Amino acid sequence: MEEIDLCWRYKNAGYKIMACGDSTVFHLGGSVISYGSPQKIYRNYRNGLIMMIKNMSGAELIFKLPVRLALDIVAAYKALFSGNAKEFGAIAKAHMHVFLHLGKWIRSRNSAKNLVTNRNQKGIYKRSIVWDYFALGRKTFDQLPKKFQ
Repeated sequence: MEEIDLCWRYKNAGYKIMACGDSTVFHLGGSVISYGSPQKIYRNYRNGLIMMIKNMSGAELIFKLPVRLALDIVAAYKALFSGNAKEFGAIAKAHMHVFLHLGKWIRSRNSAKNLVTNRNQKGIYKRSIVWDYFALGRKTFDQLPKKFQ
C-alpha cells in the first residue's frame, strides 16, 4: 500500500496524480507473501488503518474510521464463522498493532499534515465503494459512474 499512501500524500499537498496505461511495473513485494495468507491479511488491514489515520482530514476521520472499524469487525467474524480462525486472528492482530502504536501514527499524521497545502479533491470517489461493490454489484471500474472513469 506504499504507493497508495504516497499518492494520497501528494494529493493532500495539491498535486495531480496521473497514470500511464502503457507502462509496465514489476512489483516484487506482493509475490513474497501469498494472497490470502494470514500475514498478507494482517498487513492489508493494518496498513489500511494507518493510511486513514495519516491522510484523512479530521472531519473525514471522525466519521469514516468508526465505519471502517465496524466493517473490519464484520469481516473478522464472517471469517471466524466460516471456519477461518487464522483470518480472524490476523484482523484482530492488525487492530491491536494500530491501537498499541496509535501515538506513533498520530505523530506521523501530524508530520504529514505539515505538508498539506491545498487538498486536491479532484478524482476522489465520494460514494462508498463497499456499498457499490456488495449492494449494487459493481465489481469492476467500468461499472462505476462515468464521471469517475
